[in-house]
Amino acid sequence: MLPRKVKTQDYLKDWIPPAALRIGRSFVNRGKQLMRSVNTRFDGAAKYRIGGTLLLLPEAHPLPTYQSCWRLYDMPIRHLADALRQAFPDGYYAVDIGANVGDTAAAINAGGKTPVLCIEGDPSCFRFLEHNAKALGQHVVVEKCFVGDTDGQADEEQLDRCQGTTTAVRAIESAAGGLPVRRLESILRVHPQFEVPQLVKIDTDGYDFRIILSHLPFLLTRKPVLFFEYIVDARPSYEQSLECIDALIRLGYEQFFVFDNFGNFLLSTTTRDTLRDLNLYLLSNAMFGTAVNYLDICAIPDSHQIVARILREKLFALTFSRIEEEMPDRGQTA
Repeated sequence: MLPRKVKTQDYLKDWIPPAALRIGRSFVNRGKQLMRSVNTRFDGAAKYRIGGTLLLLPEAHPLPTYQSCWRLYDMPIRHLADALRQAFPDGYYAVDIGANVGDTAAAINAGGKTPVLCIEGDPSCFRFLEHNAKALGQHVVVEKCFVGDTDGQADEEQLDRCQGTTTAVRAIESAAGGLPVRRLESILRVHPQFEVPQLVKIDTDGYDFRIILSHLPFLLTRKPVLFFEYIVDARPSYEQSLECIDALIRLGYEQFFVFDNFGNFLLSTTTRDTLRDLNLYLLSNAMFGTAVNYLDICAIPDSHQIVARILREKLFALTFSRIEEEMPDRGQTA
């Protein structure tokens, strides 16, 4: 006759007091309930890894598709973060305006631990941002609001959502509703550890120039490296973009690195004229058939020129190492 198989719980009963078992069961059940609530809250969410962190994305978020088609999409900010980490070996602070679901914070932290203040006002993005920030660690902090010219409110019904991004221009201009709008100085008073950031990233789908122009005193006293979205699709944005570049040059921003919207490095410049010519290129795209929707610009102040040097070296190394990997015989004669 075979011996009776002893169940694990029977064995535990002989060694662990019943009260301890009840406590253990309660923790297990509470964990199951928590997981069920998370699954319900993020129904249909997709998992996507950036660096060492597994993020949750809304089901329709285009980031995985874009990065599978264009391998450098959303990558310039990661190269910049690595350059800053090398320039500031003791660490630096970053502020992410228009943080979406936390993908930029994950890219910044892909090469090492960096404190990031993530500011996002769209409730549909913020719940994912909040979850992903916890996955990244306590050094990633979130703030639920939009950044505007003045403190006020925005109307959620006026938000324009499209393909995983949110445009809040109309919502902020309505100056009504229940979503908070704050100047950056007001937000940083609540998060004083980010009071003097070395990096400020702005991605607000059409509101970037206004944020920069309304925060010139802030930029003058802090001189962070700026990484912002450069959308020129009509005459007002054409004029406002040049006003923005002129203002940054006056503040001491000497170097502008330009990337297309697929993440490819285009050029670097120190003059307004180059940006004016690129404006015509963007307008031509908007008027006659779009290939490039926008540019990303990294503006580096005179005080951080070491970052410009390191970033340029990284971009050259990235491109030529890939050439050597994928086309080892290129340039050799038969």
